[in-house]
Amino acid sequence: MQDLILNGNVDLTITNERKIQESMINLNNDPYIEFKKFLTQHSFPFSLKMQDFQIHEKTINNINRIIEKDISSLKTFNSSTNDTISRIVTYIAMQKPGGTSNVK
Repeated sequence: MQDLILNGNVDLTITNERKIQESMINLNNDPYIEFKKFLTQHSFPFSLKMQDFQIHEKTINNINRIIEKDISSLKTFNSSTNDTISRIVTYIAMQKPGGTSNVK
């Protein structure tokens, strides 16, 4: 897509889109079921064709990477603070939408 925008390479973009469509056709589940699962459970592009335990493991790894690398690059924290940040993120992630609203 970037090549299309920057260089106007339509042919490469069409080829790449066809590859994506072909990989979507080869889903293990019905595309409707897979898309519904994507929307209701995970909403990460990497979750297609993955088992629940794989998705959870990858999601936890991403969260840990954010806490350990991205947040730490903004400000230095000790391991105790990293643990607290992890607990806060876990708490927020487990809430229903609006569950942490400050309006309540």
